[in-house]
Amino acid sequence: VLYDYGPHHGHPEGISISDASVIHMTHPRDSEAAMLFAEHAQWAKREAMKSLGLAARDAYEAAEAANRANSAAMKALQRPSGSFPVYAEKKLPLEPFQAEVVEEP
Repeated sequence: VLYDYGPHHGHPEGISISDASVIHMTHPRDSEAAMLFAEHAQWAKREAMKSLGLAARDAYEAAEAANRANSAAMKALQRPSGSFPVYAEKKLPLEPFQAEVVEEP
């Protein structure tokens, strides 16, 4: 929509079609401003829904990964423990050590 197409201040020869969107956006009527705001609100709603969908998908994948990690940890804890070699302990020289209890006056 192009209003005031004829000559006016700043454009004595009139406005060209290429300038129409700029003029339309800089001087919208109230009803046009309302339509622009409604259009922007619809765009913002679509973007918000897209973001929420992506966040929900990421949260679901994170929960699934946490469940897999928990089940792997539980399986590891439920396995029988490994067997380790046991060595005979050698006594140290002069063992058992002599210990005396001295009562103080």
